[in-house]
Amino acid sequence: MTWLYGDMGEFGQQSFKSTVENQTLIALLSIPIYTAISKITFIGIKKLNLTEHAIIYFYLMGATTVASFPFMVLFLIVGVNYFIISYVFIILVILYTAWCLKRIFDLSIGSILFRTFLFLIFLFVVYVLAVLALLAFAYLTGGIEGIKEMAKPPS
Repeated sequence: MTWLYGDMGEFGQQSFKSTVENQTLIALLSIPIYTAISKITFIGIKKLNLTEHAIIYFYLMGATTVASFPFMVLFLIVGVNYFIISYVFIILVILYTAWCLKRIFDLSIGSILFRTFLFLIFLFVVYVLAVLALLAFAYLTGGIEGIKEMAKPPS
């Protein structure tokens, strides 16, 4: 299935397969992270509680998933690399989310651009911390070889 993810080696293929198989879990776990970052990013703008921020991201994730699914399938059938499609859709999702948040919080273009940039910085920091935590876990439980063993399909 190299047409789907290109040539990224055995470990990359297993990691990709694991990510695809657990995509729903990853999406559900990302909602609290987006919610917390959003609450911090939009502090003092409008008094929305944490639950309201979570509802915004549940709606946005659902809407973007439903809207992008037919296009993803079509592009994969045509043979476009999955990663290329994903990067394009990530940019579109960021733009759509910013547009929705601009309307919800009644912000100017400059303000939403600043807050989107701030959100992405916070998200990057969380991502780096998560990767470091996973690397520490890998080191403590047998190193990268342990992760490679976990990624192997059952025999």
